[in-house]
Amino acid sequence: MTDLQSLDRLVGTWQISGGAEGTVTYEWMEGGYFLIQRVQLMQHGQEAVVLCFLEILANLHSLTAMIC
Repeated sequence: MTDLQSLDRLVGTWQISGGAEGTVTYEWMEGGYFLIQRVQLMQHGQEAVVLCFLEILANLHSLTAMIC
């Protein structure tokens, strides 16, 4: 198994709870070289804009962008 393939266990949608609630979703970008992470969280019943982002994960680097 390559380092990149080991990230496959993250693929799917996960529920977040605790101080903030919401979901985190991981999916492979076309070609299978990058993993996309989408996060949407609510805190105190309101969307926490600062915690809403898209992250693209690769073997050595990642890129994070605010999308909300």
